[in-house]
Amino acid sequence: MKRFLQKSKLLTTAALFMAVLMMLQGFVSAQGNIKKEEDVYVSLGSSGEIEKAYVINSFTLSEPAVLEDYGDYEKVTNLTTTDGLKVEGDRITVSAPKGRFYYQGNISSVELPWIFEIEYKLDGKDISPQELSGANGFLEIAISIKPNRNVRGGFDRHYAVQTTVT
Repeated sequence: MKRFLQKSKLLTTAALFMAVLMMLQGFVSAQGNIKKEEDVYVSLGSSGEIEKAYVINSFTLSEPAVLEDYGDYEKVTNLTTTDGLKVEGDRITVSAPKGRFYYQGNISSVELPWIFEIEYKLDGKDISPQELSGANGFLEIAISIKPNRNVRGGFDRHYAVQTTVT
């Protein structure tokens, strides 16, 4: 009797596993015609502090679809069509055409996986960024980018950071 119960339990577990696997396969194939990419842009102040941040979400669709995406944004903007985006909490919904579809989500607060520090020297002497306007001399700008250990997920090891100075 004990052996029958163990075998029955094993068959039940296997059946549940197969059912879950089939449901996941159906979900993947239903969502398989949509591919998503996400790029995060951050503007830093003269000392490396975050001034503003936004995310560009892009989707590749093999046919028109109603997209449902999630993000904690203070403002969203459709960058592809003139259609509005429906926002309910952190859920964003829109009817998107076949091909590429883009929308922007502005972020009110963000903690980056990197810490930026920017230091300035004018003619070899430390100077604050506020003192640089109108100054003459040889300018050195040192940018330090270090991993932010307060952010989990290994972003600093798996993603690239690009820095541009104007």
